[in-house]
Amino acid sequence: MFFIRRYLTAAYSYDTSNVRELALLLMDLQIPSIALWTLNTSRKAAVAVLGALLVMKSTSSSTIEDIWTPNMVYYTGYKADTLRSDCIDLLQRLVEIIGEIEYCIIEKFRSQSQHHGFLRNTKVINADKVRKVIQLFL
Repeated sequence: MFFIRRYLTAAYSYDTSNVRELALLLMDLQIPSIALWTLNTSRKAAVAVLGALLVMKSTSSSTIEDIWTPNMVYYTGYKADTLRSDCIDLLQRLVEIIGEIEYCIIEKFRSQSQHHGFLRNTKVINADKVRKVIQLFL
């Protein structure tokens, strides 16, 4: 959580609850993947924050450099190109599980008391939105 809080503050997005909740979800989604989970915690957090920022802040005219600014490179120590492939894999995993009730992680983020029902609001995040981001930044 320390790295996510720091990176979102550097992105001027910590107070945006949707970005924060998605970053936390993406961090949790790395747990089942040995390839992602064996990365440094700082890198896992950077991948999660990049994914959250791409999904929540990108537009059709955005570039990855618009989202992952020099300020982000400075505070995380990672360039966007270093994180891109892990981020795309993580977002593809997110597309796979959106809407599936069986996953405990998803149930956690549907909680109204803890996470403000983040995944209940389909206007905030849905599979089509994530697919568009993946296509845009491949």
